[in-house]
Amino acid sequence: MLRSFRCAPALGEEGEHVPLAVVATPPTRVIEDISIDLEVYKADIRCISWILDSTTDVDVIFSTVRFAADTIWYPEIARALSLDILADLFFDCLLDGRVIHGRSEHASSMGMALASVLSIRLCMESEDEGLRGLCGRLVSQVRWERSSEPTFKLIAAVLRLVARVPPRNGQFTGWEFFESMHNRLSTTHKLWLSRVILQTVWHWRRIRGPTGVLDAHGMELVCRTLAADGDQMPNILKTNLFLILAISLGLQIDICDLYPPNHKCATF
Repeated sequence: MLRSFRCAPALGEEGEHVPLAVVATPPTRVIEDISIDLEVYKADIRCISWILDSTTDVDVIFSTVRFAADTIWYPEIARALSLDILADLFFDCLLDGRVIHGRSEHASSMGMALASVLSIRLCMESEDEGLRGLCGRLVSQVRWERSSEPTFKLIAAVLRLVARVPPRNGQFTGWEFFESMHNRLSTTHKLWLSRVILQTVWHWRRIRGPTGVLDAHGMELVCRTLAADGDQMPNILKTNLFLILAISLGLQIDICDLYPPNHKCATF
């Protein structure tokens, strides 16, 4: 099974720090016929960026960020939106790590957008000092356990998970959001969560290299919860969950394969 996932043979202890770039066989494209009209997305992103950079109207900002949270941030456009703006909007909703009264809905939307963009930016620029500084701030200042609002609690825990630097032994910590996940998540939240986790796992695999299993128990718990609806799941959610498990076992794929078409399904 591992061979079918293109898992390279074990390198031994001395091979722990061999860069992924030296692997002889490049990642195989899983879904070949991906056709994306990036011009449409670029136009949307320019609108989002302009509004967040120019308006001070809270309702306009809130509506725009909700749209940003649902947007698929392809690598070609992820740099077009300032993470600093999203981070400032998010932290403006907090005080000492706790959501300011009456702003939990705003904080949740800001956090979803921030997690979406940050997780893909880390895939492309994991060594960027600005990104690492933001990650450190999220890990140290966001206190998921201080919230009684379940949606924000989940989103805050996911943000901390995205921001962590995974150790090279393949065992990851920071799975606090298991405690805040529940089976009553909306389809929108499930799609968002599966996309963010998929991007994060791809980032982890890139850091870990071609060998080793990435916290299979944790991945299974996530996928089991998100798959609670069974046959009612949209195809894209099924595909995301399949890729999360496959990458955790050793599958190496091109970053573009993290965004399969909605009508394609990799597995039942």
